Amino acid sequence: MAVELTRTFAGREEELVRLVDYIDGDYSIRMGLRNQPTIVLAEPGVGKSALLAKAGMIAKTRFPGSTMVFKFIGWSEQTLNSAKMVQSIIRQISCTLGLSHTELPHSAPELRTKLEELLANAAKGELISLVLDAVDQLETPQGFDPNFDWLPRLLPRYSSIILSLKSTSPAVVAGLNQIFTGEVYFRVYALHPSKATKVLENKLAIEGRSGFQNDQFESIRVASLASAGLEGTPLNCSPIFLKMAMCMADTWYSFEPAKQLPTSVPDLMVYALDRTEEEHGRMLVERACGYLMISRDGLTRQELMDMLSCDDD
Repeated sequence: MAVELTRTFAGREEELVRLVDYIDGDYSIRMGLRNQPTIVLAEPGVGKSALLAKAGMIAKTRFPGSTMVFKFIGWSEQTLNSAKMVQSIIRQISCTLGLSHTELPHSAPELRTKLEELLANAAKGELISLVLDAVDQLETPQGFDPNFDWLPRLLPRYSSIILSLKSTSPAVVAGLNQIFTGEVYFRVYALHPSKATKVLENKLAIEGRSGFQNDQFESIRVASLASAGLEGTPLNCSPIFLKMAMCMADTWYSFEPAKQLPTSVPDLMVYALDRTEEEHGRMLVERACGYLMISRDGLTRQELMDMLSCDDD
């Protein structure tokens, strides 16, 4: 998952330095700074998942003997449950370190104690780091306090935990504020539009494509600028907007003139659905979107195809 998220990664040099320094750093020798988790706050769609994945991969490259655990909440049903996620982390660390483990605890305090014991195995050059993305999506099972009872407050030397959540999750932020001080927070903003060209070039290189025609490339660039605020003004744009715009542009033929793209994620989604309706019909699109909406954890491509094939209409 981490590799997939970083395939078209570009920019974020300052943010990467800070996160990688936190993972690599020895906080025992830094005066006045306790080794606590780092909490990344960002608006939805700005690319925090890719940023965390990239930082973890860089740290792993620097210290091949380190243990790096990635959890992207919401990508599977198991990661949505707080207890199951922490148990999975404990199993993964134990397996990586070659430690035997008996029956796993179930209560939040016991899980936190066990996690702290495992993190204490970290050593110089053999770091242990947890990268937990979108923790605001975690579901709280019965017996679990919603205020992160399972999360260690102070970390052993050479260990680290990075959490990310939407800055638009006030209840979760309020819960964390009761545990940690302001020094643990790290706010990430949208990607600078000047990086849009590099993201596009990375995607084209991965796909082995020579590139878009100049006017097509310019159409995507102008849309990314406009999505940031004012056309031609280097403010911030959303990586999710760029990805969606590139998906739309993938359907263009090289001999076609560039099309004017919408300049917001909701409008781009409507544009994509309209094009799909033109190609496949309104009923198919309505039914497919309906099945996706009512599914609890989404549907795979095959599952969606199976459901549509059973639809008599």
